[in-house]
Amino acid sequence: MSITNLVKKIHKQLLDCKINFEILCYEDGSNSKFIEDNKTITLLSNTKHIISESNNGRLKARKKLCYEATNEWLL
Repeated sequence: MSITNLVKKIHKQLLDCKINFEILCYEDGSNSKFIEDNKTITLLSNTKHIISESNNGRLKARKKLCYEATNEWLL
């Protein structure tokens, strides 16, 4: 699934609020078309696009995102 529009909207809202943030997106064995489409989010500040070659499941994906996070709070 393409997440580009959603991430751009959230990114703009966070910038408008002038708060410290990061957006981490994890591709867990996604279709290569979606991975390519979603790569554009890396052009946004404070945004990271993590790609897994295989589907590892929700729990491992969430743990990976927690590990990669640098801020105090997760949402």
